[in-house]
Amino acid sequence: MAAGSVAVQIFDQFVPCLKDVNGRVTLLALGVLCDILPCVGPHMSNVVTLTVSTVAGNLASSSREIHVAASQALNQLIRLVGLLLLLLLLDEEIKVA
Repeated sequence: MAAGSVAVQIFDQFVPCLKDVNGRVTLLALGVLCDILPCVGPHMSNVVTLTVSTVAGNLASSSREIHVAASQALNQLIRLVGLLLLLLLLDEEIKVA
């Protein structure tokens, strides 16, 4: 099984935790995301759009801790995929919303 398809399978299960109604689950998931990004980064091409849009949604959280954790995760994603690609993905999300 290719690493890219494994990443998709993992993120299909993991991404819902990034927007869980329980703030503690979301906070923990954002922390885990920051921890695993360096390892899975090269294999995220198929899941980066979904991940970015979900993490970006947490920037509007009323919880300061979740907002900070989402900012940290997005900063890591910027380093991973590049600022230009990330801005293009966010722009696409804004157009859809």
